[in-house]
Amino acid sequence: MNKQKAEKLKKLLEEPVAVGDKVRLLVSKQRGSILEIKKGKYVIVLGGNMSTTVERDKFVKDLAGL
Repeated sequence: MNKQKAEKLKKLLEEPVAVGDKVRLLVSKQRGSILEIKKGKYVIVLGGNMSTTVERDKFVKDLAGL
């Protein structure tokens, strides 16, 4: 990863998130929304009945929807 991409990713990971925000998982590129935040873990609904619990460094805000 080049330096510019690394800096951009770092900024995206530092951006605050809240329940209801649209997000994108980094590994799978799946989009979803934050359902719940508890004990430093984030419950993300990916669609339908599918959800996952991840740490903050595994997703970024989905800016495509803006």
